[in-house]
Amino acid sequence: MKLGPSGTGYAVAEKTVTASFEISKLIAKFKKAHTIGESLIKPCMLKAVEELLGQEAQKKICEIPPPKDTVKSIIQKMSNDIEERIIDKIECSPYFALQRDESTDV
Repeated sequence: MKLGPSGTGYAVAEKTVTASFEISKLIAKFKKAHTIGESLIKPCMLKAVEELLGQEAQKKICEIPPPKDTVKSIIQKMSNDIEERIIDKIECSPYFALQRDESTDV
């Protein structure tokens, strides 16, 4: 559920949330600022979809949650998921070793 401008709640389709996650992954992968999604990516998507597919498809693109609001939380969720998976694998492993490298660089 998402809170609309009028203060009422409405359901966000699963595909729009998935699209937002994918956009956020790409932003993180290419180490770009979180605001690039709202300032560049979404406007480009809107223009391209309007030209290629029309107004109806553009309305669907508008339903995608704003990346700048969700990138940080999505990256945090992905990070937590990776951390949980690693901890699970370590806990299931019969052996565990920790190696430390002491650097002497200035």
